[in-house]
Amino acid sequence: MKALLLVVAVVALAGLVTWVGGPMGRIATAVALVHAEEGHPDKVLRWAAHADRAQGPTADVEGLRAGARLALGDSAGALAAYDAALALPHPQRTLYALRAALVLDLGADTTGLAAHLAKTRRLRSPRAHRTRADYERLAGHPDRALAALDMALRWAPEWAPVHAERGDLLVALGRDSLAERAFQRAARAAPYEPWPQVRLTAFYALRGRWAEAAGANRAATRLAPHDPLHALDAAGIRYCLADSAGVRGAVRRYRALGGADAALFDELRAYLDGDGALADGCDAIEPRRPETEAGTAAPTPPA
Repeated sequence: MKALLLVVAVVALAGLVTWVGGPMGRIATAVALVHAEEGHPDKVLRWAAHADRAQGPTADVEGLRAGARLALGDSAGALAAYDAALALPHPQRTLYALRAALVLDLGADTTGLAAHLAKTRRLRSPRAHRTRADYERLAGHPDRALAALDMALRWAPEWAPVHAERGDLLVALGRDSLAERAFQRAARAAPYEPWPQVRLTAFYALRGRWAEAAGANRAATRLAPHDPLHALDAAGIRYCLADSAGVRGAVRRYRALGGADAALFDELRAYLDGDGALADGCDAIEPRRPETEAGTAAPTPPA
């Protein structure tokens, strides 16, 4: 009789622990999620441990643990947590995308990554589609990467870096007119940041479209007037436009802003003094000489 009562007591206690542990585990998970959103990774790890003790490991808690490890700079720990999450029942599809992004950032083994990313195709997550684009680009499939970026922009149409990445892919595919539009769209999506204008400057300069390169460079300079690299770009562009006064002004600005490229300065000074030429600055990129807006040929740089 005593043995029977003991068995009943043990079963009842186990049921009570399960009944209490379920809600307590969910509460601990919710608290960990709040700390994750507030940017407190140490507290996330603490409450994730509480959740594990209350309900056992779950994919959601392992995902939170992975994010906290990553925030603390522990990439290996984060990858292990993502692996643990994906090995548990019912992982969210976003975890596949987050693990893939970390693998690509680390340059780790990509075995199985294609299968993981296939699970993210229907997600309404621009970051997941951008990760898929990164994978396809590295795998040598620019058209697939472009399709993934298009899907990312479906959910985040004003995401400037993705527009710029589309431009890079379109350039690689030889679709310059579409690439130009993509870079311009990036500039419109980030009107207060200079980097899209820098991308446009490079795009135009590499095609010998010096007047348009100068316009993009001026826009970048307005947005970041104290960056000496914009003055450096301006000096090269003005040289290719055969604008000696413009080169002088850009060089003075570059030096005033702390530019320290002495070799370039000496080459420019030799050109300005008439003792040398800077032909390498234009010849190295093999520019095309397009028609200007006025219909006359673009000026040829001095030999």
